[in-house]
Amino acid sequence: IIIPAYNVQEYIGACINSALLQTYQNIEIIVIDNNSTDQTLEIVKDFKRRHPELITIIPEKKQGASNARNKGLEYAKGQWIQFLDADDLLYADKLERQLKLINTSTVTPLMVVGAYHRLSEEGKLHSVPLLNGDHDPYKSITASLLGHLDSNLFQKEIIRSVGGFEETLKVGEEIG
Repeated sequence: IIIPAYNVQEYIGACINSALLQTYQNIEIIVIDNNSTDQTLEIVKDFKRRHPELITIIPEKKQGASNARNKGLEYAKGQWIQFLDADDLLYADKLERQLKLINTSTVTPLMVVGAYHRLSEEGKLHSVPLLNGDHDPYKSITASLLGHLDSNLFQKEIIRSVGGFEETLKVGEEIG
């Protein structure tokens, strides 16, 4: 589970907790700190003190989520990668359910797409559809309707084979 973090002290604790509470237990959590100036790094270090075998902290001077994700890929030991933005949460059985799909499939997928929910500022949970009206998966990918970076599970070598995330993009780097 790769988590880029920059000045997210309000969210990082809940984010890491959602990763630690996975029903699938064979995980590693890699937090890439992008020079946070708030308490983000101290919060992450506290989690590492309590879970040293699960959490790795990587300092990264170069700013940006794309660079942080690529840096996390360098350190990741697992075959399957979960990207998680520091202000997002995982359902407890998310990895278990997606890995079960992989393990029962007759072919090895490149990625597993997952539905996701958005929480509004008013506290309402909204489901986001996976496909657009005509069910064209390519249009759905570009419209962020075929899962979301944080809801999908990716085969590490496939991401590496395309050169990782485009670090020059500031927005939409996951589709770049």
